[in-house]
Amino acid sequence: TIGACTGKLLTVLTDGSNNLFPVKNYYWYIVEVNTTLADAASVSNQFVNPGRYHLQHSIIDTKGCASDTVLNMVTNYGKPKAAFTVKDTCYTNQTIPINYSLLGFGSTKMLNYKWDFGEAVINNTNAFPNSYLYQSPGKKTITLIVNSDSSCVSDTMVNTIMVYGKPQAAFVTQDSCAGFPVLFTNKSSSAYTPDSIGTYLWNFGDSSLSVLKNPQHIYTQYGSYKIRLTATSASCPFLFTDTIVNFGVMLPREDKVYPIIHSVKMVPMQISAMNGGRSYNWQPYTGLTNSQIKDPYFSIKQDKLTYLIRIVDSAGCVLNDKQEVWAFAKPDIYLATAFSPNKDGINDYYQPEYVDIKFLEYFRISDKNNRQVYITNSMKDKWDGSANGLPLASDTYIVSVSGVDINGEKIIKQTLILLVK
Repeated sequence: TIGACTGKLLTVLTDGSNNLFPVKNYYWYIVEVNTTLADAASVSNQFVNPGRYHLQHSIIDTKGCASDTVLNMVTNYGKPKAAFTVKDTCYTNQTIPINYSLLGFGSTKMLNYKWDFGEAVINNTNAFPNSYLYQSPGKKTITLIVNSDSSCVSDTMVNTIMVYGKPQAAFVTQDSCAGFPVLFTNKSSSAYTPDSIGTYLWNFGDSSLSVLKNPQHIYTQYGSYKIRLTATSASCPFLFTDTIVNFGVMLPREDKVYPIIHSVKMVPMQISAMNGGRSYNWQPYTGLTNSQIKDPYFSIKQDKLTYLIRIVDSAGCVLNDKQEVWAFAKPDIYLATAFSPNKDGINDYYQPEYVDIKFLEYFRISDKNNRQVYITNSMKDKWDGSANGLPLASDTYIVSVSGVDINGEKIIKQTLILLVK
């Protein structure tokens, strides 16, 4: 026999009978598989299935006499079967595989169990291996190789497990206004499938807590808060992470009254609210092209109209600004007759009122002797009552203005104004 321990047993059968007369027929028979081999003095057979096999042999000589029957037995040893189970585990906990390996046919004991945990190899003659503590979380591959006493062929089994690590706590929100609900959007996750997030604990920084996944909270006081979210593993409650975000609760700015806008009746003109809003609402809707945007166009037939602008800013604060508009019969330039540049915040600058003026040719101030003290061609400029950086005395001055309106018509105005201190 050759290779009995490999699981592929080659058996060579050679007749050695002592006969008075020559042999005419050779009879070879394998009992367990009911197989008759060739009629020859020497035959062979390979067994690929493990087991014990009985071989029978007899002969018939040329005179027709049959011999007695010889019985022999051979064994084809089977390789062992590596088998184990292992459960997903928590980082910092021991990993303990459960061994279910089986002996092959004809073997009486295991000689060795070789465990490869990916980080370390452990050789053990005991069916129960030492536990192993992984140095890092994540997906792991475990390999077991077994050897038995009667087989020169080992067997291998590979299994994978997940060593659960800490989940990742994360969330997003935005600064809010005092007294308004704040929505917190949870972005926490676990990279260690099939583990997930088991519990959430929110600390809003004002002595308030929540265990909801996506809570809402109202801050009654403005200021800066540290918000902490703790996310805990569903499989391993002792594994958790915290994340802290600085959060601002704002006070709304003061409501604003915008400078008066001068327009021509039923002539469209753009109007604009202050920046920083995430939504706008103009009331009343009279004359507006769109009451829900920052910069609508308007045209009115009334002499005067006041719009209330409800603005919700990026922090959720609600603002109520006002814009007064005046509508005139036609494009024109209007000149006041006095102002008081005494730095009291009231009427400190002098500026013509431009109604649908396309561009300004000049806005000039002269003294009583017609000496120029100020000039500009920008409709944004205002006179502060000075000349060459020095304040002028209270007196009467000459205002001259020339501009071109939206219809291409030139408008020239002149008047006397009183500078009062």
